[in-house]
Amino acid sequence: MLLDGAKAMRISLLIALAAFGWIAVYIEFNEELRRRIGDGAHASAFLSLFVGLTALITAFYFRRLAKIRADLAQGKPLARWRVARGDWDAFAATEARETEEGHRATLFIIFGFAVMIPAVMALILGDAQIFAVISLGIMAVGGIGYLLGRNAAKAHLRYRYGVVSVGEDGVLVNGVVHGWRLPGSALVGVELDESATPVVLAITYAFWTRGGRQYATVHAPVPADAIGEARVAAIRLEAGAEGRAPERTPSKQTAGFLAMLALGALLVQALPAAAQTDDWQRFKIDEASVATPPGWRAELTEEGRTVQAIEPRGGREVRVWWWFPDEPLLGYTDELAHDKVTVAGQPALRVHTRFEGRDTISVTLDKPRKDGKRLHILFEGQRSLDINDPALMGMVTRLTLAGWATSNTSPETPDAVDVSGGDAEAAAEPEPEAPVQRAELGNIAAVVNGPRKNTIIAIKRPIFVRTLETYHWNNARGRKPGIIALLRPDGTEVGRWATRGKPGQGGVPNAYWEADVNQRLDEGSYVLTTSSNETWATNAGVGWRGFYSMHYQVLRQEPTPEPLSGDAPPEDPQTSRAAPEQADVPVAPLRTTIPRGR
Repeated sequence: MLLDGAKAMRISLLIALAAFGWIAVYIEFNEELRRRIGDGAHASAFLSLFVGLTALITAFYFRRLAKIRADLAQGKPLARWRVARGDWDAFAATEARETEEGHRATLFIIFGFAVMIPAVMALILGDAQIFAVISLGIMAVGGIGYLLGRNAAKAHLRYRYGVVSVGEDGVLVNGVVHGWRLPGSALVGVELDESATPVVLAITYAFWTRGGRQYATVHAPVPADAIGEARVAAIRLEAGAEGRAPERTPSKQTAGFLAMLALGALLVQALPAAAQTDDWQRFKIDEASVATPPGWRAELTEEGRTVQAIEPRGGREVRVWWWFPDEPLLGYTDELAHDKVTVAGQPALRVHTRFEGRDTISVTLDKPRKDGKRLHILFEGQRSLDINDPALMGMVTRLTLAGWATSNTSPETPDAVDVSGGDAEAAAEPEPEAPVQRAELGNIAAVVNGPRKNTIIAIKRPIFVRTLETYHWNNARGRKPGIIALLRPDGTEVGRWATRGKPGQGGVPNAYWEADVNQRLDEGSYVLTTSSNETWATNAGVGWRGFYSMHYQVLRQEPTPEPLSGDAPPEDPQTSRAAPEQADVPVAPLRTTIPRGR
């Protein structure tokens, strides 16, 4: 290499010093760093340790390389000679031509794979735009590597002093040093070609990289008056060489053969998709019998619990499985539409969403199995989808449920799906019988983030909820308003509402999240949750449940809405009167997108 090993060693040592210096700072000011940057302090310490050790190893490598260069330039090598400018130029022209051929063959392989593999994958899976971008990216990287390699080769062949120095540990050719007495390197073979004009000494050595063992061959021209000296040096080096032939750069013919072989393998993979018949394939997952569209590549995955089908060219795909309702299905900002449909005689919810240019249509049964899971169909595409997409509707109309009530309509007719649309039971606001009241769970003590227990509201009489409010102090930073939702203990959603932010103590922005609910709640228990449970305020005084307040009106008679707060009722969390016992129900934090998978 042309790089000065001594200078590179000093740079590596400075990098190691800076890395270990940061580790010293981390040890000395650990608590302060953790307070300021959190877990990033630990990550930076581990990264600094890795960088420091790597820099030390690199410094050792460059120190060894600098010693080899010094010995070859100033010591007593096996042989040393000077090549005249004219002889060097003749040698450099031949060497540049051969090097360029090797680089072009490598570039040909890269471009061949970059074009053919993404093209075949696009043919099989669709999404041509994505694979086109991948292809262009691979070609761009290959082209940059080709240009950098060509420039480096030109720099090595530029005439400087024309001095060639051959030693036991390396060779110095025109200012470029190559060493084989380095960690992971070894001398492989030496050859003196006296038939060439000028005579050429070829030395091959090996070194290890992430891609395995690599080989490099160094060529040095030998003037007529130095042939004897070069012959003696070659014999000395050959005695200590491994003698194994290096891997050669593939020719254009070999590159073309490899590219065609890869193309053939991909075409073989494409044959099953091309051989699909026009029949709907049917799969069984527990009680459900699911049919997938003709020509789609379909299979059972996750040990037979999920049906997955992919359209070869259109970019659509679908997955069907029995899903446990651990997340709400409605209320997300990316929702386009939703309605009620009928699937195999059972009511279901259909939701159409769009997120970052990808459309999703989900169909989920309202009625769960005994284990609480519901059949869930997730239909996706990289383009705008019609909520009545023929492929999806064909799957829905052909789906059957063993042991469940079924529709009298034939599954082959689109009438099996009720697509009348609209939200179910959009009742008018009931007439309250009492003024607005307030139930609150909270206190004036210091708070921390993240309730450790579920915040459950027990309703003993029907009420009409006007507003719900949660507290997100978040270490005096507040939180951008999100979603408040109520769930039943089995995880089904009662409702979800967007919130507006209100300042808290000291003017902290968005410390309070307030939502207009305007919904009736019947007797029962309800789990309150938010889209940012990690910033929801709590403390021991409320039994490590979330701070909230609720404005409501009685519908029939005096209700007793009580949040389950451990030892404190909603009116006064500091008293000793215990709230009714309720089992904690696992609740996942709210999402901002529709569930995409299991």
